[in-house]
Amino acid sequence: MNALYARCYLHALAMVLVAVCIGPGCGSGGSGGAPDGGAGASSSGVGAMGGADSGGASSGATSSGGSGGNASSSGASSGDSGGTTSSGGSSGGSSSGGNDGGSAAIQKPGPSAQLFNNPYYQCLRNFYVSPTGDDSKDGTTPATAWETIANADTSDRQGGDCINVAPGTYPHFNDNMTYGGSTASSTGYVVYRCTTPAFIAGSGCVVTDTNDAVRAGMYTTSAAYPNYLVFDGFNFVTTDATVENDVAITCAGPGTFGTTQTTSLGCHHWWIIDNVISGHGQGGVGMNDTEFVYTVHNTVTQNAHMGCVGYYGSGISYVVAKPVSGYTKTADDTNANDNPALDLMGVQGPDFPFNDVIAWNDVSNNYQGCSTLGATDGNGIIIDTFNITKCNANMVDYPNSTLVAFNVSNNNGGGGVHVFASVHVTVANNSAYYDSTDPAQQAWERPGIDANCGAGTNGFGAGTNLYVNNIAYAIPSGQSCAADAGIYLGAQIPFSIGGDGTHLDAVFNSPGRNISYAIGTPCHATDSSGNATSAPNPAWSCTANSCNTDPQWVDVGSTSHGSDQTPPNGANFALKSTSPAIGAGVSEPYLPASSVDIGACSSALTTCP
Repeated sequence: MNALYARCYLHALAMVLVAVCIGPGCGSGGSGGAPDGGAGASSSGVGAMGGADSGGASSGATSSGGSGGNASSSGASSGDSGGTTSSGGSSGGSSSGGNDGGSAAIQKPGPSAQLFNNPYYQCLRNFYVSPTGDDSKDGTTPATAWETIANADTSDRQGGDCINVAPGTYPHFNDNMTYGGSTASSTGYVVYRCTTPAFIAGSGCVVTDTNDAVRAGMYTTSAAYPNYLVFDGFNFVTTDATVENDVAITCAGPGTFGTTQTTSLGCHHWWIIDNVISGHGQGGVGMNDTEFVYTVHNTVTQNAHMGCVGYYGSGISYVVAKPVSGYTKTADDTNANDNPALDLMGVQGPDFPFNDVIAWNDVSNNYQGCSTLGATDGNGIIIDTFNITKCNANMVDYPNSTLVAFNVSNNNGGGGVHVFASVHVTVANNSAYYDSTDPAQQAWERPGIDANCGAGTNGFGAGTNLYVNNIAYAIPSGQSCAADAGIYLGAQIPFSIGGDGTHLDAVFNSPGRNISYAIGTPCHATDSSGNATSAPNPAWSCTANSCNTDPQWVDVGSTSHGSDQTPPNGANFALKSTSPAIGAGVSEPYLPASSVDIGACSSALTTCP
C-alpha cells in the first residue's frame, strides 16, 4: 500500500460554482435576451464552518509498511486579445490578461479571457450589483443596482438569470447560498458574473470575506443545497491566509464519513470558472458529498495556511463524492452537440464521460503551515476518499468518473495532484513541479503526482485510475534524508502509484506517455525509473513512459526552485522547441487535440500559464 500523508481526516468541504450570466445575446434589464498505508487511523474533526481534507497514513510505497472596462493584465496569463461581451451591456477584454491562444484547441491554465468572452451560459434576465448600489432598489438596471451580492439570492431566481457584478471591493459574497437554477443547459443556470474578469492584482470584483465567501449546505442557516450555479471572474482574495475554517467556495453535506447518507443532497452542477482564489485559511475550493462539480480555468494560490488545528485543506479539494440519485444526464452534461464553449470548459464532446472535472487551473503555494503536528495536507489538488478502503471510514463507493487534466501544480506543501482512496479518476496532461515541499510533512515519499489507497477492501474499482500524458518534476537534491520524526525532506520523487498487496491503485503503463524527472537521488529506493510503485504493481515502464527525462520547459526555477511558501524564479511551463514532450502524448476522445503534447501546455504556446 502507498499511503503518503499522515492526515487528520476531516469532514466536509464543498465546492460552489456559481453560474455566470454573461453571454452572447444576453438581454438587458429584467427580461429579454437570447440567449494510504492502512496503519494510520483516520480521525474526523469538523470545523465550525466548512470542511477539510481527509488523509491516510504516511508510509510510502517503498517503505516496509454593467459597466465594462478593461481587464487587468496581472494575475491571469497572457495570450488573448480581449474581446467584447454582450451580457447586460457590459463589455470588457484584456490586452494581455487572457489565458488561451485564441482557439479551443490552444488553451492554457488559469483564467481565460477567451472563455469569459465566449461563455457557455446565456442570460435570459439580467440583474446588477455595484459597490455604490442600494439593496432597496430592484436591481434590474445598472442605475438601480443592488449593493450586496447576497441580495440577489431570492426565491425569484430561475435558470437563465445572470447577476452582473460591477468591479469594486465587496466584503462578502454569500455564505448562505439558497437558490439556483433548474437544469444543465445554457439557459438553465443561475450565473454570478463579474463584469471585469478577476485577476490577482488590478481591477476586478474583489471579495475579501474570510468566512467562506461562498457557502451552501449543512453549515448555513438555510441548510439549502442549491444546484445549477456558476461563478465567473471573481477575485476571492484575502490578506489573512491563517483564518480557521475559511474556504473560498464550499458546500458540504451531513456526515461525510461513517454515515448512511450515500447520495447527494444537492449542490450539484456548480461551475467555478475564471476566478482568482488566494489567502483562504482552510482551502481555496472545497467540494463534499456531491458530484457534477467543475473547477476550470482558475488561479488557486497561497491557501490552506491555517496551521495546527487538527483538520486541514488544500488548494482544490473534492471529498467523498456522492451520486445524484435518479439523475439522467442532459445533452450538455456529455456535450453531445459538441458545443465549442463546453470544450473550452473541459467538457470535450460529443461523448464526455466524466461527472466531475478539475481542469486548466494554475495551482501553487498551497501549504498547511503546521510545524508541530506534522503536515498532512496543503495539496495543490486532491481527490479525496471517493470509495471504501481500510484507510478511512467512508460508507460510499462512488461509481462515477472524475477528470483532472491540464493543470499546472507547483510548489505546494502537499502533492501536486494527489488521489487518495479514490477510483475512476483519470489524471491527464498535468504538469507538476517541486510539490510535497512542506518541511513538516511526515511522509516516506514526497511525490508530485500520485495515487494511493485506492482499491477498496472488496476490490471495488481496482486499477480504474488512469495516469496519462503527465509531467512530474522532483528535486530531492541538496535536501536532508535525516529521519527526523518521519520527515524526509529529500524524499521527493516524480510519481508514486500504490496498491494494497492485491490490487492496483492506478494504470500508468498503458498507454502511459508520462514524463518523470528528478534532480538528485531521493532518500528511499525507487525502481530504475526513479518512481515508486507497490506490489503487485508492475515497475514503471520506461518504454511506455519517458523516465529520467527533462521536459525542457522554457523557464522554470532558473535561479531558485522556490519553496512551499514562495514561487520559483521563472514559472514559464511552455515547452522549448526541443522538448521531448512535443507530440509524444496519446490522444483520447475526451481530451482536446493539444493533448498530444505531454503536460498542461501546448507546444503552440510561448508562455504558460
